[in-house]
Amino acid sequence: MPTATAEREEVAHHGLPVLEVVLLAETDQHDGLSTGQWRQRLTDLGPNELPPRRGRHWSLRLLGQLHHPLIYVLMVAAAITAALGEVVDASVVLGVVVINAVIGFVQEARAEKALDALVSMVRTEVTVVRDGLTARVPSAQLVPGDVVLLDAGDQVGADLPTNMAEGLVILTAILLAAALPILPVQILWINMTTAVALGLTLAFEPREPGVMQRPPLPPSLPLLTRSLVGRILFVSAILLACSLGAFRWQLLAGASLEVARTVAVNVFVGAEIAYLVNCRSLERVRPRTGPNRWLLVGIGLTIALQLALTYVPFMNDLFHTAPLGWQPWLVVLVLSALSYVLVELDKWRRRRWRA
Repeated sequence: MPTATAEREEVAHHGLPVLEVVLLAETDQHDGLSTGQWRQRLTDLGPNELPPRRGRHWSLRLLGQLHHPLIYVLMVAAAITAALGEVVDASVVLGVVVINAVIGFVQEARAEKALDALVSMVRTEVTVVRDGLTARVPSAQLVPGDVVLLDAGDQVGADLPTNMAEGLVILTAILLAAALPILPVQILWINMTTAVALGLTLAFEPREPGVMQRPPLPPSLPLLTRSLVGRILFVSAILLACSLGAFRWQLLAGASLEVARTVAVNVFVGAEIAYLVNCRSLERVRPRTGPNRWLLVGIGLTIALQLALTYVPFMNDLFHTAPLGWQPWLVVLVLSALSYVLVELDKWRRRRWRA
């Protein structure tokens, strides 16, 4: 009959209470491992990384190109053709087999070299506590018992409002039986460009001062808190109002449907850029993290892509857009700035409410 101790041993460490994990790992919950403990465990257990991949010998890679049912059929056909005296036909079939094997061999070799180069370029760093101090170390230097500090990112708060607003724009137009302010292909363009050019820049955001002194969040706290859900709904409403308002405004001013949609798309992206700047700090008006040059690169790349979407002829045909004069761009700038100000006012209101 299994004892309670045996049943406990079968439970993975992540399923145990924190104090039990600390005791099993022989570490300190607050100060982490000492330098001596870390060095001893690194020597005993080795680095925290997968063993290097052992590549196949070139001869095995070459023979592997022939290990395919279709190749077997071709080789049998070549042998039968040669036995019937059709040497030329047999030579052609064998030539196809050889060329296919050589091309596959070269491509596989290049792919393995590219994979090895990518692996050597990727170096993940983590924040650990050792001797009561925090430090950034390569993940390969982690050992059992290290206290690793994990920071929640701002990507969820930045992406969800824009995704919700895109759906709301189409849903609102359908409910009002009106023309779509932004076409599905234009939404696809927004997602393709901003997800890379804007969303990834937050990954390079410098750490805020004093982040290590913050108390830990309770384990029961959901990822989408009530405050974050409120922010998502608020920003989604702003994006919806700005893009839909700009679209209707242009139509009332006599603009064509293509021009009105182009303005709506640019307003939507401009408001996304403004909200990205808002997200540098979800609480403060001016973040204390220092400059983020990748943020400027992402914004510049997004603006360049939007200009191409607006003025390059084949982009106009592909995404149903049209060139704009200076007046629509003024609308884009004003509404983008307005969305930024509204979110900052919401930050201020939340801080006053908590105080």
